Amino acid sequence: MSDNNNYDDIEFLNIDETDSSDITSAPVSEYQSADEADDVFTEAARRYQSASDEPLDTPTPRHKNSSMTRAERRRRRRRKLLIRRIVFCSALIIFIFSGTMLVKSLLDYNKADKIYKNVENVVFATDTPDTKKPSPGDNLAEAPTESVLLKNYDHAALLALNPDAVGYLQIPAIDVLLPVVQGTDNEYYLSHTLTGESSKNGTLFIDCRNTDGIESQNTIIYGHNMKNGSMFGSLRKFMDKDFFAEGDNKYFYFYIGNKIYKYEIYSVHTTPAVSETYATEFESGDAFLSYTNAMIRASYHSTSVSMTGSSKTITLSTCTNDDDVRLVIQALRIEELLQ
Repeated sequence: MSDNNNYDDIEFLNIDETDSSDITSAPVSEYQSADEADDVFTEAARRYQSASDEPLDTPTPRHKNSSMTRAERRRRRRRKLLIRRIVFCSALIIFIFSGTMLVKSLLDYNKADKIYKNVENVVFATDTPDTKKPSPGDNLAEAPTESVLLKNYDHAALLALNPDAVGYLQIPAIDVLLPVVQGTDNEYYLSHTLTGESSKNGTLFIDCRNTDGIESQNTIIYGHNMKNGSMFGSLRKFMDKDFFAEGDNKYFYFYIGNKIYKYEIYSVHTTPAVSETYATEFESGDAFLSYTNAMIRASYHSTSVSMTGSSKTITLSTCTNDDDVRLVIQALRIEELLQ
């Protein structure tokens, strides 16, 4: 470059003379603090941006958020109300159903009780005070065993009501006095009374496999475990050691023809629904004794019975709270009494 350049015509800007109102060039020292300066610059930037064509990035108004929250809350309240109504209606349906079933069960119990009471009045029509049935409050321990017997059993009257009838079972300790039948299967009398009415109580019945009926070596008699204690609903009392040992509680009777068979309980235990307990036939006397010895070992209580290979026994069977388990009361025929 040439040293002859002339700078006399150039006008230089004097910063000191700049208008102090121009905030873009004002020194920070003119403000009280850097924070104030920042605020000023920020406000200027906002004015500039508002003047431009692009929209400001401003937050959504608070009232819109509030409106959405209220709507969501209303939806939640409606859902909660709907759930409450569903729960209430479900509970009401369950209550009505349970109440209906309870009333139906009570009516079934009452119906069956009346039927068997009428049968009893027919079969034991000539009952007299000196041969009355024992009541649950009677103290059997203080009375001779045979004082509980009914001497006026009419076997012909029972057969007239139902030819499937075999006899009458009496268990004084639990106030059972009921007819026993034997059908061609083990199903019908689960849901029918002696007189043929449909009933949950059913009828006590001998296993159809017992071809010799009550004269079988092991006669199996089934009965329902009813919640009101009817049928075989009270057999569970024999599981109690003190009850079993009290007085003559271990004895019961079977009425047939002009005879009364007396039995003594030798085993009380539970067993699977399908087990050797339900054996009805034995190859020999020794096989039968082997069976009864196994039943004695399974018993909850100790007993002293004299068993032979030709003895006659009864197995009373009823269900428990477990569908796969049965309660059985097994007894040995110890005496034959004449009416």
